[in-house]
Amino acid sequence: MEYPTPLRFKLLGLSLATLLTSHLAQATCVAPPPSLNLYPNNLANDEHKLGFMPQLTTAGSDYSCPHPYLKPDGTWGYEMRVAYRTATVLNKSIVHSLSDSDMQAIGLGNLPASTAPQWSSDTIYQQGNKVQWQGSEYTAQWWTQGEVPGSSAQGAWLKASNAELSAWDASQIYQANAKAIYDNKVWQARWWNQNEIPGSNEWGAWQVTNDALPAAGMGRFSAALELEAQGADWFLKINVMPAKPNLAAPSYIEVRKNGLAIGRLTEFSVSAVQCQTADSNCLPGMYWSATGSLKDSTPFTLTYNGSLSNGVGAFYSVWACTADSQCRPTKLTAFANLSSMYGHNGYMTSTIHPTEPFPLRD
Repeated sequence: MEYPTPLRFKLLGLSLATLLTSHLAQATCVAPPPSLNLYPNNLANDEHKLGFMPQLTTAGSDYSCPHPYLKPDGTWGYEMRVAYRTATVLNKSIVHSLSDSDMQAIGLGNLPASTAPQWSSDTIYQQGNKVQWQGSEYTAQWWTQGEVPGSSAQGAWLKASNAELSAWDASQIYQANAKAIYDNKVWQARWWNQNEIPGSNEWGAWQVTNDALPAAGMGRFSAALELEAQGADWFLKINVMPAKPNLAAPSYIEVRKNGLAIGRLTEFSVSAVQCQTADSNCLPGMYWSATGSLKDSTPFTLTYNGSLSNGVGAFYSVWACTADSQCRPTKLTAFANLSSMYGHNGYMTSTIHPTEPFPLRD
């Protein structure tokens, strides 16, 4: 960004030491306000693993303050320079649900949990023994110890193929006639394959089918959250929409605070979306949506001496679930109550986050 020529002011008879300790310099050159980068911890149900997305802010503006400089004649002056940008926090946040790969990375599945024990490198496994590893279930094909499930296509472990259709997984071995979901379509394997992307080769292992997408297993979605004061009370307003059209609505939307459920949305509306020709980001079709409001008396994450208190306060997530509790969560978000210090008011932040797509398209 290009700025106009700095304004220069002559300070007659002032030394550098006097300038740096002057009331003007101390009053106008202040430290930046706190950021909105939070690292929540100690939440129930290991919810800190979901990741974090800050609340929305205004577009931001430059903060300028005087900087001393030595002029050619040997005297000192100062010039106004941009030191950093600040924005005003808004009591709004938009969060997106985790992708399949995100969920797998933190050990969450979009299917009911397996009853098998977690894999251990120290345990001896006999043929037929079952284990869980990184959110999936595996069966030992022969005696094994120390072999990480899924580490070898020819290894001892066979990844379970779910009775329900699930998203294509590069690490999974697919036998002939196995099916998987990719690019919002159902594909069927012509023969044994692994790590071949459906549709990447016309004559490859995968062929597209006319099968309908299953209702089981939640697709991706986005949630818009907004805090609204009503008298002495605070209410959390929620609006949820899917990332793609023509998908079955969830059985319920669960809102969690610090890992614990505080309310559910169970009513959904469906509406048609038509797109303008010039809007390449629009996907026409039928979209479900859910809206609601929850009362919350302690909705803010507090600050301490100008720094956000990590893990202290209110961290929200939204979970979309099917009737058999197959759920997909969003990242966490929080609404910061910033302390007033360093000459900034209590609503200023150095984080610039003015917008997020709603909903996020896959």
